Amino acid sequence: MHKSVAFFLSVIFHPVFTNLLSFTLLLKWDAYLSARLSGTAWWFYVLYVFITTAIIPLVIVVLRKWMGFTNSIMLTESEDRHVPYITTATCYLFGYYFFREMHVPEVMQAYMLASATIMVAVLATNFFVKISAHATALGALFGLLLVLSRTTGMDMRLVLCGVAGIAGLVLTARLALNAHTHAQLYGGFMVGALLMVLIMGA
Repeated sequence: MHKSVAFFLSVIFHPVFTNLLSFTLLLKWDAYLSARLSGTAWWFYVLYVFITTAIIPLVIVVLRKWMGFTNSIMLTESEDRHVPYITTATCYLFGYYFFREMHVPEVMQAYMLASATIMVAVLATNFFVKISAHATALGALFGLLLVLSRTTGMDMRLVLCGVAGIAGLVLTARLALNAHTHAQLYGGFMVGALLMVLIMGA
């Protein structure tokens, strides 16, 4: 795969965008949520998740680069990922607490808790070996779709095949950029999928 294509795929399917896609699909495809949430409420929750779990961590990354604490906003070194991962995990945990206090549907609370747990797992692993956040986010998306296929009764086979195909392309792109090894990619995908299924499916 050409490096320019690999870089494009890495940007388009950056974890912050993949995670937002997962949350949006949950709101759209969960029958209870899609029937209960008004358009205003839908946009409120999507924007809340986008600002807290995407914008804030990205601002932290840019500020750390500007202040000289990291050499690249691409977070190529494991040490560069600690603070952004802690920030993202904290935002998800606060989101879980916020949703619980607002008495939003439990499935939304479970999603925030699952995402926080996944981020903590990635953070803990990152202290010993670098793991792919791209693969983890795609694994979480795949796991969420598996849960939705069971809870909604929707036929998700084509969607799951599509996500698996996209994951294959993105993981190939990460290899082409020499960002991760096979083990770091497969491990990340499995961590994301298993934790999402275990917590969302409980």
